[in-house]
Amino acid sequence: MSTDTQSPATPIALPLEEQVILVTGGARGLGAAISKAFLAAGAKVVINYNSSEQAANDLVALYPNDAVAIQADVRNESALKSMVAEAEDHFGQPVTTLVNNALVDFSFNSDARSTAEAISAAELSAQFAGSVLAPVAAIQAVLPGMRQTGFGRIINIGTNLFQHPVVPYHDYTATKAALLSLTRTFADDLGPEGINVNMVSGGLLRTTDASAATPRGSIRPDRLGNAIASSHHASGTGRYRPVLRFPALPWGYRSEPYRGWRAGEGMSQKKQVHLNLFLYGTGHHQAAWRAEDSAAEELPDTQYYIKLAQLAEKGLLDAVFFADGQAVSASAAQAGPTWFFEPVTLLSAISQCTTNIGLVCTISASFYSPFHAARMLGSLQHLSNGRAGINVVTSMWDTEAQNHSLTELPAHAQRYGRAAEFIDVLRKLWGSYPHQAVQIDRGGNFTDTRLLQEINHEGEHFSVRGPLNMPNSVHGEPVMFQAGSSPAGRELAAAHAEAIYSVAADHQMASEFAQDLSERTRASRGSDNRALIMPGLVTYVGSTAEEAKAKQRALNELLPTGDALRQLGVFLQQDTSRWPLDGPVPDLPPLEEFTGPAGRYTTILRLIELHQPTVRELLGLLAAGGGHCTMVGTPEMIADQIELWIDSGAADGFNLMPPSLPGSLEDFIELVIPELRRRGRFRTRYESATLRGNLGLAVPEAVALARG
Repeated sequence: MSTDTQSPATPIALPLEEQVILVTGGARGLGAAISKAFLAAGAKVVINYNSSEQAANDLVALYPNDAVAIQADVRNESALKSMVAEAEDHFGQPVTTLVNNALVDFSFNSDARSTAEAISAAELSAQFAGSVLAPVAAIQAVLPGMRQTGFGRIINIGTNLFQHPVVPYHDYTATKAALLSLTRTFADDLGPEGINVNMVSGGLLRTTDASAATPRGSIRPDRLGNAIASSHHASGTGRYRPVLRFPALPWGYRSEPYRGWRAGEGMSQKKQVHLNLFLYGTGHHQAAWRAEDSAAEELPDTQYYIKLAQLAEKGLLDAVFFADGQAVSASAAQAGPTWFFEPVTLLSAISQCTTNIGLVCTISASFYSPFHAARMLGSLQHLSNGRAGINVVTSMWDTEAQNHSLTELPAHAQRYGRAAEFIDVLRKLWGSYPHQAVQIDRGGNFTDTRLLQEINHEGEHFSVRGPLNMPNSVHGEPVMFQAGSSPAGRELAAAHAEAIYSVAADHQMASEFAQDLSERTRASRGSDNRALIMPGLVTYVGSTAEEAKAKQRALNELLPTGDALRQLGVFLQQDTSRWPLDGPVPDLPPLEEFTGPAGRYTTILRLIELHQPTVRELLGLLAAGGGHCTMVGTPEMIADQIELWIDSGAADGFNLMPPSLPGSLEDFIELVIPELRRRGRFRTRYESATLRGNLGLAVPEAVALARG
């Protein structure tokens, strides 16, 4: 008899602290819980991610010596092999345990149940690739290292494919059985005898979609720990033995926000770009509506905005955003489109026609009461299933105040003091009626009133009893944005904002703003985790630089210089109508002597300093975006600039301001985003169905604690 046929060896035991564990999809949701549990137990963990770089790096920061984050699409065999090799180089030993968790996103339309007719062969093929082919390829990638070590463990974690089929009458049992059978085949193939495979399969862990963010409490860590602790080794002879003692995961696990890395900190992974779409009329160029093919006639039609939001969602942008104003002058109404729909109303309509993209609107703290705003935004948060955001502003013009029973706006400092108190009351109201209070006990108890809280706020500007007359969302409060660029605006953002729409004409101005905000955040919050910064960005994109410049010239040529001069005069608060177009810009008062909107005035001063333009050239710079950064060129040229801003810490993303709609937006999505993806800078699918999840923001602590 050949010496190769021997009795099965005793299963090899390898302590967790001596193992290298690869968790596919290990940066978010269930995968993050698994990664953190292994790390807490002393193992070395390779956190695989495809597009969740921020969440992955946040985990690595907690365990810098025992964790490494590596980007790879688990459906790509060569990417898997490269990841495994990189992991071995990093830790100096092969992967010994594989947790097959990244089973792609099996749901259609964020887990909506489609009809059979609505499911395409391509979608089903993608499901199969994720449920069987990707795990098999991952197992094949780690097998050589397991053979070398003499120890192997494979844990297959099923997500919504196994827990709740996409279509109720589709039976995926065969797919589940196929994966288990293939895994056992690999157990037999591991050789030599004595190498073992540990298998855990789906149906044990939870009942919600894997894309759901961890803080919602959907993950059952106790069941996960018990499942892994009671799982078995499968030896080559088919005998099963219990082996793994796994610590229970902490119930309090919750991801924390990752605010982005700075160049020079040693992180090897590329920072992802956040992109927001600022929707305004037919585009941000003042003359865009004059073009023969403009969408000016569609502005009263909600379908126009819905289609733009759907286009942005197709491009996987983080959010759409509407600014707002409370007045219109005759001259502005004549010059072109201004405000139209009330933003919350319009976003509520858009929420019913989109599934993942965030919905952000502007609310003026100078005119709204906190209770009214909290109820409107709370409603939008419910309607959109966690995609709402609020941009708190203080308004700019006395004409707006005169529509709200005031003769003029309060002083700048008073407006920002009111805004800070406004935000404080908003958050108190959103927490005053926790969703856990809703019991729906048909015996007579709809709400547990012990959980309701009167906030009894008495402040300088507001007196509010509370509670809010609606429960908060299970997804937490809307994301808090801020857009002020003045010193008072920056202080407000440093103290309260989670994301900022900033104004920066160039990279230097953006860098100075980011540095200043970081310093103010440390002083205000005692933390380096400043808000995400997304400066406005106007782009003209072409296959060549000349084509891009031609697109810019075509819009500039439609611009009436008289209207442009009047608009400039509004921002400068002086008569500019007689300024010579081809002469230099006259001297302007220094910022400290200017009494109007300081942020925009600062931008104009910077443009003049940078470009030394003629009046006509200044009008061209301001015509689209009003002094925000303008990039003109090929997709590669624009991607180069975006990477510079992101990697230097000047920005975390951009608030896109297409000069014309929908054309400029289509150009960016079809030309620039593919280039960003090619460089590993932009997502290939949404990480989450909530705005917080896609921005990498945690649920505010007060809400998270209220959930228990």
